Amino acid sequence: MSEAALSERVTLGRIFWVFARIGATSFGGGVVAYLQHSLVEKEKWMTADEFMGELEIAQTLPGLTSTRMSVIVGRRLRGPVGAVGGLRGWIGAGAA
Repeated sequence: MSEAALSERVTLGRIFWVFARIGATSFGGGVVAYLQHSLVEKEKWMTADEFMGELEIAQTLPGLTSTRMSVIVGRRLRGPVGAVGGLRGWIGAGAA
């Protein structure tokens, strides 16, 4: 599916809730595998190769890889507002 079609299909609320669910139900060293399962296999927001490319970028930046992935994927799906939605879902789960 093209990025334009995917952007139209994925709502900001969906981005928020997917990352909130992952953030609320994951811990420890398996988070990247859980992200891959959720984003590639379940939601079909990207291919496995696209996920690995985004993961490589996330791992080069300072901070938590999973937090950066929420921003990168959210931005990919809906631009800057999607990045904020993904981040808020991810960190909101930990703050609750």
